[in-house]
Amino acid sequence: MSSISKEANGYFNNGCNCAQSVLSALAEELGMDRNTVMNIAFGFGGGMARTGETCGAVTAGIMAMGLAHGSGSVAEQEKKEAFYALVRDFLTTVKEQHGSTLCRELIGFDVSIPEERQKAKELGRFDVVCPKMVHDVTVLVEERLPKNT
Repeated sequence: MSSISKEANGYFNNGCNCAQSVLSALAEELGMDRNTVMNIAFGFGGGMARTGETCGAVTAGIMAMGLAHGSGSVAEQEKKEAFYALVRDFLTTVKEQHGSTLCRELIGFDVSIPEERQKAKELGRFDVVCPKMVHDVTVLVEERLPKNT
């Protein structure tokens, strides 16, 4: 386990959502302020505000890669296409490792429904699935960061 993925899991174990955990652990590597990335990722836990959509760790991974590879210029179409290919590869790898990128499928319950979210909590699904996602996504993103970032 890399030190950054350990740090990400430490954030998660201390109450951060999955998106905050991934992005915060990568903040220094990306030249970002931890408080800023905590705020950016604030609404992405539970598959974006507990809607069960794309896992917050995954969305944070894409944000991190965007910070490292992105461009503020709309004219850089070639760079955008290369980045989109990188993101598609990342998503394919996550799906191969975990079967899905959707929070509700990963957890096995529709977290947007309070009763189902509570059942998932009682069964420890967040304690099993989320730390693994935080770890694995952090490692996958680290592998995809430019070596000089």
